[in-house]
Amino acid sequence: MPKINSANAKGLIIKYLLKIIISTVLSVLLFNSVFSLIILKLDIDLNICKYMGIAVCLLTSLIVSYISVGGFKNNILPLSFISVFPFLLFVVVNFCVNGNDVAMIIIKIVVILASAVISSLLRIKGKQR
Repeated sequence: MPKINSANAKGLIIKYLLKIIISTVLSVLLFNSVFSLIILKLDIDLNICKYMGIAVCLLTSLIVSYISVGGFKNNILPLSFISVFPFLLFVVVNFCVNGNDVAMIIIKIVVILASAVISSLLRIKGKQR
C-alpha cells in the first residue's frame, strides 16, 4: 500500500477552495444579470423579483456544489454543504443588511441546502455508472 502524500492533499484543498470561490462569484453574477435582463425586457412587476431571487439561489447552489465536488470520491455530501456555505453566508448577510421578509430568507436557506443535497446525489449517481 503506497504512502499518503500530504503535499498532494494541500493542493487538492486549495483547488477545492478556488473552485468554490470562482464558481460562486461567476454564477451569482451570471444568474443575477440574466434575471435582471429578463425583468427589464419583459417589464415584470418588481414584486416578482423576490421569487427570481429564489431561482438565483437554487441555480447558484446547484452549480457551485456540483462543480466543486468534482475531484472527490468520498464524503461528497459534507463537501457539498461546505461548498455552498460561502453563498449561504452571502445570502444571510444580504438579508441582515437589507432587512427583507423573514419567510423569504428561510425559504432561500432551505432551497440552498436542498439543492446541495440534490447536486451531491447527482454527482454520486454519476460516479456509480
